[in-house]
Amino acid sequence: MVESSIRFISRHGLHHEGIFRVSGSQVEVNDIKNAFERGEDPLAGDQNDHDMDSIAGVLKLYFRGLENTLFPKEIFHDLISCVSLDSLQERAMHIHKVLLSLPSPTVVIMRYLFAFLNHLSQYSEDNMMDPYNLAICFGPTLMSVPEGQDQVSCQAHVNELIKTIIIHHESIFPGPRELEGPLYDRGGVAEECSDGPHAEPPVSEDLVPDTVSEHHNSEDESEPIEAIARFDYSGRTPRELSFKKGASLLLYQRASDDWWEGRHNGVDGLVPHQYIVVQDTEDGFTERGSPKAELEVASDGPLAEEKVSARGSVSSPTGSHVADIYLANLNK
Repeated sequence: MVESSIRFISRHGLHHEGIFRVSGSQVEVNDIKNAFERGEDPLAGDQNDHDMDSIAGVLKLYFRGLENTLFPKEIFHDLISCVSLDSLQERAMHIHKVLLSLPSPTVVIMRYLFAFLNHLSQYSEDNMMDPYNLAICFGPTLMSVPEGQDQVSCQAHVNELIKTIIIHHESIFPGPRELEGPLYDRGGVAEECSDGPHAEPPVSEDLVPDTVSEHHNSEDESEPIEAIARFDYSGRTPRELSFKKGASLLLYQRASDDWWEGRHNGVDGLVPHQYIVVQDTEDGFTERGSPKAELEVASDGPLAEEKVSARGSVSSPTGSHVADIYLANLNK
C-alpha cells in the first residue's frame, strides 16, 4: 500500500495543490483501502482516474491505523531533545544515532517515506507543501505525544523534528549498502520534471562584486536562512558553489537579482537563485534583500491563510523556544 500510493502520487500528483492537507472523498478512500486489504492493487498501471487527495488520504490512513506509531513512544524524548540544537547538521546526526536502535524494517519504511516527502517538497511552488507544511500534516500521524505531556508545545516540537527529517533525510537514514530494502526512486517518475531551470543564470563575474563577503559570523548580523536545491548545479567559476538536487544550503544575503551569497558543505560562495527554493522563516529575512515577498506570492491560494495562521499562532511555537519550554516541563 505504501509503495503503490507513493508511486502513484510521484507519477501524477507532485504538482497537486494542497496534497496531504486537503481531504479526499471518504468513499473513495475506503474503496481503495478495501481493495488493498483484498490483496489487489487499485493504483497499478498508468491510469490517472483516481482523486489525488483520496490517495493521499489512504497513505495517511495507513500510518494512522498502525497499532504503534511509526516513531515509537520509547524514543520520543530522545528524538525531541534534538530540537534544542541550533545546528541542523547536529540535529541530523542526533536523529541518525537514535534511529539506529529501531528494527530494520521500520527504518526502511521511514527512509522510503521521507525520501518521497523531500521530493514532494521540492515542488512547493506549485503544491504549496514545503517541508514545514508537510510536517504539520504528518507529525501527528507518525509520532504521537505521550500522555501527561504538554500537547501544544510537544506537537510543535514534533512538527519541527519531522521537518528536519524531511530536509536532511539523506544524512539521517542509512544507504543501501548499510541497510537493504526498497529505495524511493524519483528517477522513475512519469512526470514532466526538467533537469534544470528554464535558463542558466548570468555569469556571476558580470553581475556581482569581485569578492564574496567573508565574515558571516558576526553577532550583529541576522541568522542565515536555509534553502533547498531544486536542481543539480555545477559552478562555472571558482566563486560559484556546486551542489546536487535536494542539497541543503545556507544563504547570507542577496548579491544580485540572480545570485545569493551562501554556504554549502562548509564552503562560502555564490548560489544561483533560480536553482533553489528558499525555506520560509519567522522573520522573513527582511533586512537583507528579503525573499519574503516572493514567498508570500508563492503562498497565494486557498492554503495561504492556513499557513500564515499556523505559523503566526501563539499556541504553535517552533524552534529552540519550543525546545526550552518542553525540556523545562520535562525536568519538573
